[in-house]
Amino acid sequence: MTETADQQTSSSQFSIKRLLWTLIVASLIFKLADMTGITKVISGQWEFARGSNRYLLVMSIIVFALIAFVYIMWLGIRLPHLLEQYFEIRKKRQRRREKYRQEYESWRRKE
Repeated sequence: MTETADQQTSSSQFSIKRLLWTLIVASLIFKLADMTGITKVISGQWEFARGSNRYLLVMSIIVFALIAFVYIMWLGIRLPHLLEQYFEIRKKRQRRREKYRQEYESWRRKE
């Protein structure tokens, strides 16, 4: 049995390269959070929180972390695929331009 291109792509989505991209995306997101001061705000709120406020803060951090984790994983999995598609399309366009240029040159030489 032969596999279609979609089946091959979906089966190769979890690879070392995709894991590396996920780590790169995660490190960039956390670096941006650190640069914008989000981590300082959270740590400052943690110091002032007491009782039920601390519980709400913990729950908010957990929910935010789960949402961020899903987006980081999605970006880490999709980004390499989108980059590969972009460069493949770019290469095909370049080949097509070269082919048309050669056909035009050969047509021009005939006349």
